[in-house]
Amino acid sequence: MDHQSTHSAADADLPRVTLLSDAADPVRVISAAGAFDLGSLQQLQDVLAESAGDAAVRTVLDLSRVTFGDSSLLNLLLSTHSEQNLVLAGPLSPPVHRLFQVTGTDTIFAIAPDLDAARSA
Repeated sequence: MDHQSTHSAADADLPRVTLLSDAADPVRVISAAGAFDLGSLQQLQDVLAESAGDAAVRTVLDLSRVTFGDSSLLNLLLSTHSEQNLVLAGPLSPPVHRLFQVTGTDTIFAIAPDLDAARSA
């Protein structure tokens, strides 16, 4: 039995944040997955705040598995962008892509098509 098949569709929307790099890496890579709104943003906020204080040259936030984000997520990303070198990695889900397009922030953020491109940006 495939381990993934035991999860319901609702599990895909549970917010998860994973740090994918170590402190010695000049590129801090953070993976986010699920739906992020005001009530579910704290873990991502904490991990991004930690990365602002380390010696990483750049922070890459992999958004390819984020299914939804509201203005709370957008505000966190804008705040992080103003404090550190932030690159967002896609491909972005349609709701997240639409959030950036409608607000015009797709022209503010560095958005790479995938994680490999974001690492080398």
